[in-house]
Amino acid sequence: DREVAWAAAKVAAESCEAAEASAKAARATVKNEAAGAAAAAREVAVAERKAAVETARVEAAHQAALAEALAATAVATAEAKAAKAVEAAEVEAAKAEAEVAEARATAVAEARASAAEVAAEVAVEAVLVAEVRAAAAEQRVARFLSDADAASSGEAPLTPSRDSSRSADEPTPPPSLRRESKSTTPDWLRSAARHVSPELHEPDGSGSGGGASP
Repeated sequence: DREVAWAAAKVAAESCEAAEASAKAARATVKNEAAGAAAAAREVAVAERKAAVETARVEAAHQAALAEALAATAVATAEAKAAKAVEAAEVEAAKAEAEVAEARATAVAEARASAAEVAAEVAVEAVLVAEVRAAAAEQRVARFLSDADAASSGEAPLTPSRDSSRSADEPTPPPSLRRESKSTTPDWLRSAARHVSPELHEPDGSGSGGGASP
């Protein structure tokens, strides 16, 4: 019995040693597997980190390109608006210059028209003065002829019958003006009379007109 027990104990000891060896082998295997898994996980993490960094770099580059495109678009839009504003300002300036030129031309035309009106009035007054002087000259010629006829026939020179105190050199109004009364004398005649030379208004002291020249 003792030998059998000893043999059984020996077998049990060998079994324990085998179990310990198996456990050691299992621990080694697990340790190796864990180390491999950790290494694999580490490699995966590194790869994922690299991929994330690359993705972030690509995304940043994309965002930068997008920002540059937006900035370029904004600059182009601003330049287009500025060009339109400049063009509109040039158009407004051209309109203003045209309006100024038109106003200047209108002012010049009005000034010329006013000058033409003044010149026409002066010409009318000159014509009236010329008519008055022509009438006075005709009257002088008629009186000279009458005096000459009277002298040749031996009679006294003719004198004005309506007003004996009027000088022979004083002109009488034209026939068209004799019908007008003194109270209704037109302004144009008064203006024309002011331009007549004094010798046509004042007596020359020659009496009844015997010394008047044509």
